[in-house]
Amino acid sequence: MSMLQNSQVTEYLLRSFIRVIGRRTNEKVAIEYIDDALKKLGTKYDFLKYITMKKAVYSGEMEAVGIDPKIDNIEKSNLGKALSDLIDVIIKLVSKDKEYDFENAEYYFLKEVQDEIGDEYDITLKEFGVDLDLKQSEFVLDMKEEAKARIRKINISRVLENIIKVLISLLSKSLSEEETIKNVIDSIKKLENKYDFLKYVEISDKPDSKGYYNIAVKDDINGIWSAKIGEAVEKLIVEIGRLTDSKVRQSFLNEFKSTLGNADISKIKDMGVDLDHVNKMLQRPEHEILFKGTLEALIAVMSEKTSTSFAVASIDTLIEKLRDKYAVFRYVQIDKFRYNDGISAFNIMPEIESADPYQLAKSIQELIKNIQSNFEDKSSLFIQDFKKKLGDDRLSEIKKIGVNLHILELRRLM
Repeated sequence: MSMLQNSQVTEYLLRSFIRVIGRRTNEKVAIEYIDDALKKLGTKYDFLKYITMKKAVYSGEMEAVGIDPKIDNIEKSNLGKALSDLIDVIIKLVSKDKEYDFENAEYYFLKEVQDEIGDEYDITLKEFGVDLDLKQSEFVLDMKEEAKARIRKINISRVLENIIKVLISLLSKSLSEEETIKNVIDSIKKLENKYDFLKYVEISDKPDSKGYYNIAVKDDINGIWSAKIGEAVEKLIVEIGRLTDSKVRQSFLNEFKSTLGNADISKIKDMGVDLDHVNKMLQRPEHEILFKGTLEALIAVMSEKTSTSFAVASIDTLIEKLRDKYAVFRYVQIDKFRYNDGISAFNIMPEIESADPYQLAKSIQELIKNIQSNFEDKSSLFIQDFKKKLGDDRLSEIKKIGVNLHILELRRLM
């Protein structure tokens, strides 16, 4: 049994709440929350009058909590019930404050308080009947139920339809209308393998008599609650954003948010969409795209001197040779019966995304260097042709991860 007194446990718990809440707002606001909670429960637990909160303090949580020693005479189980209810009320007050970053802190709020009070006080609270581990679990379930309730109120079909229309509008700044529609349809079909509810998205691949493409999301999707909806929306935004050119991509997310509008932005956040995560993903080069772009450019340059089939076969032989030395090549599969199909003969496995960017850069550079060797005295021209085929955007991206083509251009001059 702990030797800690009621007054010690109560004071330390309340001071911990002040510190945790104060980190996201300020201690003055935290003190007001606790004071309000005490007043709400004052009629239910008369002994809470032994706790006073000093609002006009300048020394923070150390001087904010006043505990009358008479509280030590209260039965521990009765005090435990009061503290348990007090915690619940504080959480409700905090969660309704728009200034408090509760949306990002919600699932970890009580865990943070638990970490703050430390093991000794946590064990003592359990003796009082206050189990913060259990409260944390119940809290998470409550928050998830609230999230479900918010999502049920959202017309998901209309919001998703708006999202797709905005993405089409932004992508059309980089591609033709026909290419834009094809890429959006392909992206949705690709994601549908994991998120089957995307089957309710219908986009016509041909324009109607007036030249418009029909875009609709069936209302059936509104009957679904799934934490995966937000995840699917995130991936769709990233997938389309990566298809834009570099200039558009820099402002892509800001344009997406301003075009979609604050009302729908708020709704997709309720659906679980993390736009900060989306932005990070957009700014990070996708390994599959970089590697595939490199292969396409290499095939294009080599095909001009030989044939597509010979180019793919040569790359296949080279990758087999380098596979043991560079782990990245283990994520590349080549169909030997489809050499004539060019880049379509290659299957880049999703695991390539886990590769270290530096290792990806080394693998790409080694592949280019080995092919360059076959061009003998025209090797510097080969690099120039390769850069043209690759394009400025992809060239910039492979340089960012560490591919140094300048060194390869200088090879024959050294």
